[in-house]
Amino acid sequence: MTASDETLDPGGESLLAGLAGAFATRARIQQALGVIMATTHRAADAAYLVLRTRAAETGATLTDTATAVITDRQTQLSD
Repeated sequence: MTASDETLDPGGESLLAGLAGAFATRARIQQALGVIMATTHRAADAAYLVLRTRAAETGATLTDTATAVITDRQTQLSD
């Protein structure tokens, strides 16, 4: 039996989907940190503080705030 012949049980499929979602969330947050770093000339730790503060002030999740940062920057660049 090869690896391609093996199928995941429902628990394995759920775990894999959860990991994929976690990696996507992390990538979105990292992208937002890059935007903040580039636009404010701050180090990564300071950019993370900016992102966390904005999330806390708006009551949004860190992921939603990261998405807003990215969307805002894309809007600025397209204007």
